[in-house]
Formats: sequence, structure tokens, C-alpha cells
Amino acid sequence: PKQLILYQALGLTPPAYAHIPLIVGSDRARLSKRTGATAVADYRDVGYLPEAFVNYLALLGWAPGGNRECIPPTEIVELFDVARVRKAAAQFDQQKLDWLNGQYIKQATVERLTDLFAERLIAK
Repeated sequence: PKQLILYQALGLTPPAYAHIPLIVGSDRARLSKRTGATAVADYRDVGYLPEAFVNYLALLGWAPGGNRECIPPTEIVELFDVARVRKAAAQFDQQKLDWLNGQYIKQATVERLTDLFAERLIAK
């Protein structure tokens, strides 16, 4: 790969690289703009909390062990182990994302929600 050649040319030790599994839709076809995949900013714009979205994406291709589903991003960083990343494609599940976002909204303070959404609410 080109990035490894660049590191070698600069006399640097390259980092270890890893890949996450492909994310597919409910039809098991890869997500793409042509098939209606949504940009991350679009999820933010319709009210998904950043921590819920990060939590959901982390769980798509990785299993932390145990039965927990609501894992704060800081804890995801602590728990992450590349050996636990699945090799098979991960299926995007809108209902699970909605549920997880609801859990984060229930836990959020009014101040947090106001900070996130006040500007958008005033603009409308």
C-alpha cells in the first residue's frame, strides 16, 4: 500500500492498520449513496445524539463482551480490542439506532439537549 511506502521513504515505523467490516443494509447489499445511504451529518440534523451514533457504529463491527449496549464513547475507547472486531459484514439496523438514541436522550440533561438543539429549533 502507498501509505507504507511513504513511511519507509521517510524512515518512519508505520502504525498497525486494521479494517472494520463492510456495513450492509437490510437487503445485505453494501451501503452507498446510490442506494440511499445517509451522511453522518444528516443523522445529526434529525436529532441523533453524537454519543448514541458513535456507540451504534462501534457496535456494528465490534463486540465488547457482555450484554451491554449503551457504552459511552470514552468507555468504548478503553474497552476496544481489535481482536474483537468481526470479519463478517455488519447489517445496519435503523430500529436499533433509534432505540439506542432514545436511551441516550432519556439519560441526557435538559441543558445538554438544549445545547444540542436550541439553534436548530430557533432557526425553524
